[in-house]
Amino acid sequence: MSDTKLLEAVESQQSSKRKLSLSAMIRDDPKRSREIDNQSDAASLAATDGSESGDSDETEEPDSPRPSAKHNIEGSGPFTFYIWEAGICWILEGMGDEYPYFTLKSAALENFAPVAHLPKDERYEALCDIIDLEVWHVDEEDDDAKETPEAKLLLEKWNTRMRVGEEKVASDENDGWWYEVTLQREKPEPNVPTIEVSLERTGTWWMTDFCVADQAGNCAMSSIVDFTANSDL
Repeated sequence: MSDTKLLEAVESQQSSKRKLSLSAMIRDDPKRSREIDNQSDAASLAATDGSESGDSDETEEPDSPRPSAKHNIEGSGPFTFYIWEAGICWILEGMGDEYPYFTLKSAALENFAPVAHLPKDERYEALCDIIDLEVWHVDEEDDDAKETPEAKLLLEKWNTRMRVGEEKVASDENDGWWYEVTLQREKPEPNVPTIEVSLERTGTWWMTDFCVADQAGNCAMSSIVDFTANSDL
């Protein structure tokens, strides 16, 4: 018999002995049988995962975070913001003492949605636990921007809407003083009503349109203004 065949015969005999010994162990000790079965299952799982320990080489993805209401304003827009009536007057005519700020419409509505069903006097406390938004302040007043032909067209449009009280909705939660405004990065074509607005952290924008906020917007901002007006958002 060759050395190779002799080695194979010895290994076969040792394997048979191990199998017989294992069978006897399982027969005499049922608990050991269950342990062996569990080890076998673990080994099979490890082989499937490509790892001896059964741990996958791939890192498990963490749970997705709660969607933030701090929506960004990256890109050219246009974006829709909320601003109060006097804020538009400040931008177009320089009337008022406070620099106005803009609140992104989508962020405001998202923050308000979880508390919309609550009585008005309970919304503030509930919002304290969940509010997550930011505002963009006008960072300088530009008198020259108000004097362009396009800015004067926008002012005329504003005065016309104010005279007729366009779209003012009468309700117990809507006094009509919140407006939606449209801002975009790209300067519109000549003779299109618009005014240049400089916002902190983001630079130059162009305000092109406005309309009275609907009831949902007024309800949202009437609650959220307590945070935006009295914080460093």
